[in-house]
Amino acid sequence: MSKGTAIFGMIVVFAIGFGVGYAIRGNVTMKAEKLTARGADADSKAKAGAQGKAKGLDAKAADAANPRYKVNLFAQTSPTKGPADAPVTIVEVSDFQCPYCSRAKRTVDALRKQYGDKIRLIWHNNPLSFHKRAMPAAIAALAAHEQGKFWEYHDKLWANQKALKRPDLERYAAELGLDLGKFKAALDSHKFAAQVKAETAEAETLGASGTPAFFINGIYLKGAKPFEEFKAVIDDELKKPARKPGAKIVPKMIPGGKGAPKVLKMAPRGPAKPTVKKAR
Repeated sequence: MSKGTAIFGMIVVFAIGFGVGYAIRGNVTMKAEKLTARGADADSKAKAGAQGKAKGLDAKAADAANPRYKVNLFAQTSPTKGPADAPVTIVEVSDFQCPYCSRAKRTVDALRKQYGDKIRLIWHNNPLSFHKRAMPAAIAALAAHEQGKFWEYHDKLWANQKALKRPDLERYAAELGLDLGKFKAALDSHKFAAQVKAETAEAETLGASGTPAFFINGIYLKGAKPFEEFKAVIDDELKKPARKPGAKIVPKMIPGGKGAPKVLKMAPRGPAKPTVKKAR
């Protein structure tokens, strides 16, 4: 064998060995990459599962931190604003002589402007005992409600919060064109005192002894909270499945609602007095 042939043979053997080694190495690398990918996929699924569980726990923790209360809507007699099938119902518990309630009115107005028909507002009176003009003002507002002018009268009271004596209450009624004879008779007979007392008792049952207080789909917000706190609760509620119309919203969402009487069935507004049933 010539020297050239030997060298050529060595080169061929080297090339074949290099090729085989490269192929083996590539195969090993591909297998390693597949194993790495599988491991990464498994890790990703594990993390996703852990995050899902964490979100579930967070949701449960949020529900525990913000329990829903079964609020008696007094639907036959309470003033309301907004569609009955709105996905969010806000029960406002307020006192016309309370300065913090006056501040909260601005927040409620801003909420109605932003959310429109997505929210329904229900008014509950809770005149505090040390606000001597609050009870007559509440009765007067419901007397205006009887004539279909609650919200207009409500705005008059807030705009003149330091003028809530009997002549003032009558003057606001006259300015709104109410039947003054009927209005005065309602004040003289304390016609709506029982309803105001029932709403006050309801608020105390729910732990809302101060004013203002709000129940957003049963979730309690205490005091004149900033707009952002209301918005956070409302936005969270709007993410949830659509609710059925009317008062069915409340018992369906909060079957185990805390410490409140049973919810009254929705009915057209009328003169009937609210009935407060004791919780079982």
